[in-house]
Amino acid sequence: AVSFLTIPGFANSVAVSGDFAFVAAGGSGLQVVNLSPDRTAPAIVASLTIPGNANDVVVAGNMAYLAMGTAGLAVVDVTNPLTPTLLGTISTSGNALDVTARGTTAFVANGNSLVLVDVTNPASMAILKSLPLAGTIWGVDVDADRHLAAVAGGGSGLYLVDVTDPVTPVVLGSVFTGDARE
Repeated sequence: AVSFLTIPGFANSVAVSGDFAFVAAGGSGLQVVNLSPDRTAPAIVASLTIPGNANDVVVAGNMAYLAMGTAGLAVVDVTNPLTPTLLGTISTSGNALDVTARGTTAFVANGNSLVLVDVTNPASMAILKSLPLAGTIWGVDVDADRHLAAVAGGGSGLYLVDVTDPVTPVVLGSVFTGDARE
């Protein structure tokens, strides 16, 4: 190991952008770590308390998206990583476990569904669709070029969902994989 840093809470997920790591730290919210130029002296330089439990974080551009368990989805401006600013939250009516963002849509693995959220205006986000799926929906990733979401459905396996129109996603198929989580 080059270095080590104790994070408050639980380091559930990490997204790196430039010289900063953004850590979804459970009940301790979002922790921002300066990785230092030579990576030998990382330090927590900012934090942001959020509602719920920070389960996952992804960074797209200057925005961080957080899956917050029963509190839903949060969007945070990280233009200046030293002063992360909460721009908005939205309830996903479930247990937000994982998130990815593509363009103006956030895709939330929400316990029993895949939730698609319009994040064009983070202060006024809107649910585009909540797509119920069998199993525990643990994870999601999206191929923006092909408009396909791969959704980890726990014991129900892996779903492939056409998200060409985020208001009407279509399950194309599924495959049993055992316990698909991420």
